[in-house]
Amino acid sequence: MTTNQATEHHTNGNGNGNGNGNGKHNVATQLKEFETVWEPKEQSIIKTPLPFRPDDQPVILERPSWWSHAFVWMIIGVTGAGLLWAGFAPLDQTVPAQGKLEPLDAARELRAPNGGVVREILVKDGDRVTKGQVLLVLDSLAPQADLDALTKQREMLLKENQFYNGQFTGQLTSANIASTSPEFQQLLKSKIALISENEYLTALANGRGTPAQASSDPFLANQQGLLAASRAESQSRQEAARLQILELQSQLTQVRTQLAAALSQIPMYEQQILTSRQRLEAGEKQLETAQQQLPNSEKRLANARELLKTDEALLRRILPVVQSGALSQLQADRQMQQLLTRKNEVVSSEGEILSRREQISTILGENAERQNEITLRQTELLRTKAEAERLQAEQERLNTEIDKAKKQWQNSIAFSEKDVRTKIADNHKRIAEIDSQLARLQLENRKRLDEIEAQLAKAKQALEYQEIKAPVDGLVFNVKPTGPGYVVRQIDAEPVLSIVPDDKFVAKVYLTNRDIGQVVDRLNRQKDGLPVEINVESFPSTEFGTLPGKLTSLGSDVLPPTQERPFYSFPATIELQKQNLEINGKPIRLQSGMAVNASIKVRKRTLLAIFTELFQKQVDHLETVR
Repeated sequence: MTTNQATEHHTNGNGNGNGNGNGKHNVATQLKEFETVWEPKEQSIIKTPLPFRPDDQPVILERPSWWSHAFVWMIIGVTGAGLLWAGFAPLDQTVPAQGKLEPLDAARELRAPNGGVVREILVKDGDRVTKGQVLLVLDSLAPQADLDALTKQREMLLKENQFYNGQFTGQLTSANIASTSPEFQQLLKSKIALISENEYLTALANGRGTPAQASSDPFLANQQGLLAASRAESQSRQEAARLQILELQSQLTQVRTQLAAALSQIPMYEQQILTSRQRLEAGEKQLETAQQQLPNSEKRLANARELLKTDEALLRRILPVVQSGALSQLQADRQMQQLLTRKNEVVSSEGEILSRREQISTILGENAERQNEITLRQTELLRTKAEAERLQAEQERLNTEIDKAKKQWQNSIAFSEKDVRTKIADNHKRIAEIDSQLARLQLENRKRLDEIEAQLAKAKQALEYQEIKAPVDGLVFNVKPTGPGYVVRQIDAEPVLSIVPDDKFVAKVYLTNRDIGQVVDRLNRQKDGLPVEINVESFPSTEFGTLPGKLTSLGSDVLPPTQERPFYSFPATIELQKQNLEINGKPIRLQSGMAVNASIKVRKRTLLAIFTELFQKQVDHLETVR
């Protein structure tokens, strides 16, 4: 053993260094701990071999390889970088919302403005159409007939206008007059007759009626003969005029009697209508009362039946006890009597319900009769008013005819120059009246022509409406007609079909009460909208990606829970910055109604802050005492 080995052996006490064989304490250090230094004895030259002991073998420690140090430092670096990233790197904090895609413009509902019968259906649900494309074709037979009738009326009114203009310029002929309306013919004939009469009376008043001049003036000779004939027939004309006056007065008396009767019937019909309406209102109130009492009667019947079942069950339980002698027969009889009472109540309730239903049926029938009576009375009232108006017009006409007949009778009595001048003036007045009537007829004719023109334009438009065309590009849905022959009524409020426009889509989503605060706060600070990431459920985001958007509006009032949304929610609108998804560079068309999940980015937070908040919530939860 060498000196160093001996020193090391003595220092460890058992020859194994420091007791664990790691050799970390050197000899110098160990020697300082002893007061006396051990000195080896002299040994013989021949060394005695020591016995082999494994614990006395030295341990050689090797230095670790460089990659272990690198691995340790890599772990330390990654951990430090992760802590730095968690403490300083911002993460988007989002608020989830669910909803669906909707077009920016509402769906266009197409209706048939004038109704009709469907002749041909050119589209079906799901077809994509372009603006102006014909979708439905209605039968145009009735609108074409209306258009033809209005065209004929317009041509007739235009001819009448030409006649009215011609009579003022004197360019009418007898052939043209014959093709006009009877009223126009009568007025023109009266005007021509008055003009001829004025010519005759003017010639007579100017002294062109002497026999000496009769032979030299054919016109005067003719008029003189006419004057002689008129004087010869003066008496007969006077009598005829008087009889005509009497006849007209008799007709006027009859018309006045009929008019008074018609006017007296109008208040009676109005009172009958008022009474019928009051009865109808009373019947409706009775019907409402009976309908309100019917559920109560049904409830009483149900209660009576339940009590009857209970009493029957109780009686079945009592009878064995009575037969065994545990209860008296009197109690069983009382129970049977109560059971009979319950049955009577059930029968009474059933009879009451039957009575209520019969009462309701009776009231409904009476109300229908009263409604029919009101309709009948209103029809009679309108007919009576129309008859009264006709009689008033007839009365005015007869008064006019009587005045005319009286004037003719007076003219036939005294045929003097004064009367002639007066007659001429009267004729001028009558001619002016006829001209005024003709002008009024012309004005009415023009008004009717304007109305016909308007109706004609409507008829042309109605004929155009027989083809229902697409107002915009879009997708057809909700086609009501099932085939040719389908009747579309004008009064129907439902559209015949609808079109979803191929316009920009927006996402309509709903936020919960828990998330609305952060969104409102952020939206108030960021007026241009909040960024949103939208995932269309029909297209997985891992394959098709997501759509960027911006939340632009938020509902101010909360919506109550529904079957689809079992929570209180606030509606929000998200504008899409892209209108389609893409896969392999090819756009994918979106459709209205697709479900979407939106992630609204409200703020940025670090991961460390998020974990701190979660830890704080757990601590607060532990501090909470229930």
